[in-house]
Amino acid sequence: MYEPHPASELFPLMDDVALAALSRDIKTNGLQEPIVLWEGKILDGRNRLKACARAGIEPRFRELDACDSPTAAVVSANLFRRHLSVSQRAMVGALAKRELGKEAKQRQEASRARPGEQIGRNRNESQEGAMFPPPGKPGKSRDHAAELVGVSSRTLDAASHVLESGPPEVADAVRGGKMSVSRAAKLVAEPPPPDHASSETSPAPRGEARIRCCSPKAFLDTVRIETADLLISRPTFDTTPDHYEAHAQYWLGEAVAPMKYTSRIFLVCEPDIDLVHALAAACQRQAQFKCCHVLTWSQSGPARGTPGYDYRPQHKVIFHLRGLDAPVLNAKGSKEATTIHRDCPTIDALAERLIRHTTKPGDLVIDPCAERGEILLVAARLGRRALGSTLSDAAFNAAVRAGCIADG
Repeated sequence: MYEPHPASELFPLMDDVALAALSRDIKTNGLQEPIVLWEGKILDGRNRLKACARAGIEPRFRELDACDSPTAAVVSANLFRRHLSVSQRAMVGALAKRELGKEAKQRQEASRARPGEQIGRNRNESQEGAMFPPPGKPGKSRDHAAELVGVSSRTLDAASHVLESGPPEVADAVRGGKMSVSRAAKLVAEPPPPDHASSETSPAPRGEARIRCCSPKAFLDTVRIETADLLISRPTFDTTPDHYEAHAQYWLGEAVAPMKYTSRIFLVCEPDIDLVHALAAACQRQAQFKCCHVLTWSQSGPARGTPGYDYRPQHKVIFHLRGLDAPVLNAKGSKEATTIHRDCPTIDALAERLIRHTTKPGDLVIDPCAERGEILLVAARLGRRALGSTLSDAAFNAAVRAGCIADG
């Protein structure tokens, strides 16, 4: 029987309960997806092969004619259907980094081979150029692995330290979803890489709001992973509507890295159909958080016409995402018991309502698109720690004048 390809072992095998369920399904409905082979080894389908054996079903196999990167192929086929947390994806990325490094070495050997020779590949020279990661970029396996699994490079570094320096049982606990990668890194007691240690932002003391003038990504890269309790933000994308969805998915993928498993996210956006669609799609694809509500913020004011509009927009859409371990909120008998938020004329009033209802004093509230720091100042006033960023120099200066502390 076929042996597994090294890249197929990026993802753990199913436990007995899940395997039994898959076996029953195959016995009832047959094998829907054939087992994928590359170079005579199982690239995707180890669980299906075991389930077929249990069900007494003859498995079907499909040999790939070409495969630019076995590692990328396995990640693409399994990442989102497994519904993994950020920590689990980071561990997959750490393993993928190893395999990508091996693939890069094979390409280097192939480039030094005599014309016509292929090392470990059944493809011609024209196909070599399509491989992932691209040839000629040695040392980039880390960045490509992080991109493949949708985590930041810093999160991937933490997972790599756990994998390389920690005991196997700790790495297995993270891979199985029983421990976060940040907690595992503390257990391993591995100091952070020197190039990151100097740039990390310490959480703000209670009652202080800190703001940086930088991009959302630059800010999020400085917040320690799985430390934030609440994210409230008004994401905007400086691009055309055709690219909103890609930007929204990337933005949210970066934003969840600092969030705890018990945290919540509120994304406030204009009632623009392209923006709403993009954020909704990104929220639905997010594995670490569940998009449990779409709220409406109804701003006060008389209904009157506005030149150039059929209707005057007087509301905003709010996406509410809940961490996988976040408890259900107790909204009985409160203003938060409905998905329509009224009597909140400003973002300050809305933020105060959400912060009071979902956090406690001392919790960390972040806003990667803080504009003039309104949400941060409300959080600080309520005794929460607050961190945020804005791209605009004018907005940054206004936030500092209003009481935010310039950070960095």
